[in-house]
Amino acid sequence: MAAQQLKALYADLQRSFSARPSDLKRSGALLTQLKLGLIETGLLLPQGELNLDDLVVARDILEIGAFWSIRTQDVPSFDRYFSQLQTFYTDYSSVLPPSKREYPIRGLNLIRLLTQNRIADFHTTLESLPLPADAIADNPYIAHPVNLERWLMEGSYSKVWNAREEAPAEEYKYFVDSLIGTIRNEIASCEEAAYESLPLKDAATLLFFTNKSELLTFAQQVWNAREEAPAEEYKYFVDSLMGTIRNEIASCEEAAYESLPLKDAATLLFFTNKSELLTFAQQRGWQVDLTAGTITFARKGEEQIEIPRQKLIAASLAYARELEQIV
Repeated sequence: MAAQQLKALYADLQRSFSARPSDLKRSGALLTQLKLGLIETGLLLPQGELNLDDLVVARDILEIGAFWSIRTQDVPSFDRYFSQLQTFYTDYSSVLPPSKREYPIRGLNLIRLLTQNRIADFHTTLESLPLPADAIADNPYIAHPVNLERWLMEGSYSKVWNAREEAPAEEYKYFVDSLIGTIRNEIASCEEAAYESLPLKDAATLLFFTNKSELLTFAQQVWNAREEAPAEEYKYFVDSLMGTIRNEIASCEEAAYESLPLKDAATLLFFTNKSELLTFAQQRGWQVDLTAGTITFARKGEEQIEIPRQKLIAASLAYARELEQIV
């Protein structure tokens, strides 16, 4: 492919991708042609000294491809584009002008690792960033996944919820939704195991809400925020994180309750209509009684465990005697 043809296709890609809304189908077709052109010109995986303008164009094409992958919810494609960009971000970093897309893409990669529970890879990648440690907090694209990881480790799930509204770019919201779904399932499992039933007010408190109306208002705000996202790519990650948190809450509900009214279950899990809740309930193996309007959770087989009281008392007394002798 001639250099002029490559640049013409690149200009076409910029127009189709920057359109509102983006022409994702057209952009995907152009990316396929452009990657073939980059292979022919030796720019897909560049080596040695090359024309700097050509390298910048190649980098821009791959960066657009990374964002396009998120908008089309194709995480494996994002992985490939990110891997191909590493040559430009590392080997040619000293000769190429900085890219305004570099840290948004690096941040997306970090949050992707977080949603896949690849914590070791997350920290390895974070430590390899060309940023001093004291500059991470000042970079919103890197600080966002770093904060998410810390809040998840702390169990500060309410902060993960709030992080969705604070995403530095729209693409980040897809991964936040994925984390939210995981958290929701965890909380639901804990609730199932801990309670046979629970007042809605208490359930709202466990799920970081002070009252039912706040819960409903927050749920509506979360969903509205998705539609108001500044960039289409972020919705994919937000939806993914939302699904993660929903699963976390569902797991806690299973642990806390024997059953719940359909309306209350929908509220706790941020579902706006019954069909979504019924689909989710089927996936979790819950029994739905439409006549009674209740959901009965699939409880795990519970074993009666007898506490060996006499042995515990005897052991405690023995330890006390030994401690007395030591003193």
